[in-house]
Amino acid sequence: MSPRDIIIRAGEWHTKSKIESYPSEDKEVTTIETHSRFNDANGDYNAALLILKSSFKIRPNISPICLAPERTSYDSSRCFVAGWGKKSHEDDDNSFALIQKKIDLPIVGRYRCESLLRQTILGVDFQLRRSFICAGGEKDKDSCFGDGGAPLFCPIPRQKNRYVQVGIVNWGILCGHENVPAAYTSVSYIRSWIDQKMMEHSVNSSYYTA
Repeated sequence: MSPRDIIIRAGEWHTKSKIESYPSEDKEVTTIETHSRFNDANGDYNAALLILKSSFKIRPNISPICLAPERTSYDSSRCFVAGWGKKSHEDDDNSFALIQKKIDLPIVGRYRCESLLRQTILGVDFQLRRSFICAGGEKDKDSCFGDGGAPLFCPIPRQKNRYVQVGIVNWGILCGHENVPAAYTSVSYIRSWIDQKMMEHSVNSSYYTA
């Protein structure tokens, strides 16, 4: 895929309506930075940075989010995922959400997550990659098909309406099954790579650090 094939839209709410309280904004992409260790077979290091031709304007519906620092644990935190994906894996192909949805999910520690996923079709030999963070495992509450790449974000303690992105929707087994958490790319685990690439594009990490 070439940068010319991608347009980034920020501030979207309703995908089929042009009449919204605040307008969305589109930007062209100049560079795609894909993680060099990305493994398409298992989703390991599934992350990319898109460098834009120009910056977005900060508005009530468009703002940056802080990124999780390295070696930071969010186990047992109550966090959120937002996107336009399906509600269930059983929904038909035309059932993607028109309006962005947000749900709250618990962060599941890696050892418990690995244990739970070994009880699924992945089998007893499954090993959770270090680049993953897990969330979910509650009935009928999950990211789902169409949410890939969406943010998993947690409230910053004692800072009203401020959040830190801890994950990126990566993969799961169906959607919304009890005791079956989904795997997200861990922002904390790849934070040093993000900082390095952003510095190469003259962006200081202080811009997205809480």
